[in-house]
Amino acid sequence: MSAIAIGRNIALGTTDIGDEERRLVDDVLTSGRVSPGAYQRSFEQAVAERHGKQYATLVNSGQSALHLSLEALKRRDPSIRRVLCPAVTYISTLHAVWNAGMVVVLADVDPVDFLITPGDPFWYDMALPVDLFGKAWRPINLGAPAYVEDACEAIGAPGVGYGDLVCLSFYASHSVTTGSGGMVLTDDIELDQTVKRLANHGRREASDLYMMPGKGKKFIFDDVGYSYKSSDLNAALGLAQLNRLEGMILKRQRLAARLINGLDDLADLQLPVRDRHTFQMFPIICREPGTRDGLTDYLNERGVETREAMPIVTQPIVQEKLGIRPDDYPVAAHVARDGFYVGCHHKLTDDDIDWLIDVFHQFGLGRKASGDVG
Repeated sequence: MSAIAIGRNIALGTTDIGDEERRLVDDVLTSGRVSPGAYQRSFEQAVAERHGKQYATLVNSGQSALHLSLEALKRRDPSIRRVLCPAVTYISTLHAVWNAGMVVVLADVDPVDFLITPGDPFWYDMALPVDLFGKAWRPINLGAPAYVEDACEAIGAPGVGYGDLVCLSFYASHSVTTGSGGMVLTDDIELDQTVKRLANHGRREASDLYMMPGKGKKFIFDDVGYSYKSSDLNAALGLAQLNRLEGMILKRQRLAARLINGLDDLADLQLPVRDRHTFQMFPIICREPGTRDGLTDYLNERGVETREAMPIVTQPIVQEKLGIRPDDYPVAAHVARDGFYVGCHHKLTDDDIDWLIDVFHQFGLGRKASGDVG
């Protein structure tokens, strides 16, 4: 192994727990009540305000947030059935549609930023655009009467919040973590109340989601619901993290800019566009077919963790349920075959990024002509 590998571990993500997280979690533990309550409501309000929404519901995962959003829209308008989804995303986007008993209508993505491209509105009833890798979706009209925004990877990104319902994920390696969790944001009080009731087994009263002291509980259920609740423990962890979100995002953006500048001379690499991006991940596409696997093997051997870039069209369950071939979606097929991502999180240093740039250059990728750099 090359000497450059000594003492380096460039992980895809990080869990950054500090004294404030420990203090707030200990406060919940000391109280003897860990069910959803005051901390959850405070966290919901803070996240909603951060994304320009009025209402929020903390749940146990990002996929649960997506599922509840679709169920809430379906109860408002039972004719909503076909959901436009991008052909590059994490599998939970599609699972949420299928779990809601709806139909996935797959669309190819933009070749530069991997965001959903418009289709024929005749073929879908609503749209589920994804803010992928931490980058907010560009403002284009998909011709849909309703939007569920999958912003699970884009907490705090500029531009997040356009959806009728906005879904976030607080998974362990995300910019803000609650250990495991998700959230639904909306400006529509009726949708918010429906989400809260469905998350709590279909309880009649949305307020019964919060186990507040002194409030009598009536176990009355008038809908088929789910057990998607979270807890004050998770909320306390997230609330402390949220206080540091701006600094985390600025650090990620600065490191990403350094990485983009350092790799810009490599002709074979398509690098991410920086606007509206928080760099939950740093996606890269190899322009030359057949390069990706050798490059990622080389990086992994030297302590750089990599992962394939959301290969949806090659997934067996997607091909089985939709009856598709990867080549039906040429951009998504290219991303699945030639795309990957590396970490660009806020616990890395400038020295880590410079070392990573050196590792890429040592692999022997072709260089741009001097006039092409930039």
